[in-house]
Amino acid sequence: MTKPIVAVKAGRGSLHRSRDSYTAALAGPQIAADFVLRQSGITRVDNLEQMFDVAQAFAHQPLPRGRRLAIVGNATGPGVLAADTATSLGLELAELSPATRDAMSEGLPDLERIGNPVDIGPRATGEHMESAPVNRKLADDGVDGVLAVYVSPTPAATPR
Repeated sequence: MTKPIVAVKAGRGSLHRSRDSYTAALAGPQIAADFVLRQSGITRVDNLEQMFDVAQAFAHQPLPRGRRLAIVGNATGPGVLAADTATSLGLELAELSPATRDAMSEGLPDLERIGNPVDIGPRATGEHMESAPVNRKLADDGVDGVLAVYVSPTPAATPR
C-alpha cells in the first residue's frame, strides 16, 4: 500500500444496534466492517479525533517495512500498555539483536530493562531517548518501526 486510508465507521452506538436484530447487533455489521477494512489495508479508528491523529502520523512518518515494532520509553507501565495495544492490533514485538542490546546499554546507566519494550528509566530525558535507544533500534534489521513513549517527569512531592 502506498497511500494509507483511515476510516471512521459510524453506527457503533446503542441507537444503531437497537434497530437491528439481536444476532445482527452482536456480530454482523461490526465484525463484517472490521474484516473488510482490515483485509483492504484500511486503518479503522473509533472517532474523528483519532482519525486526524492517525492522518497526521501517516503524513509525517514513513510507512514501516513490516509489523515488527520496538517500543522504548521512560516508564514501565505506559510501555507495557503500548505493547498490549500494538499486539492487539496485529503488530509483533520485535526481537532486538545482541548488538542492539549492547549498544543501547552504553551511556544509559539507569537502563531498567533491555527487552521490548525498553524502559530507559524515569530520569531519562527526551534527548536520552533520541540519542541512544531509538536510533539503535532503527538500525536493527529485526525492527520495522519504533514507538517512543515518553512520560514527562513530575517533581516528587516534598514533605511538609
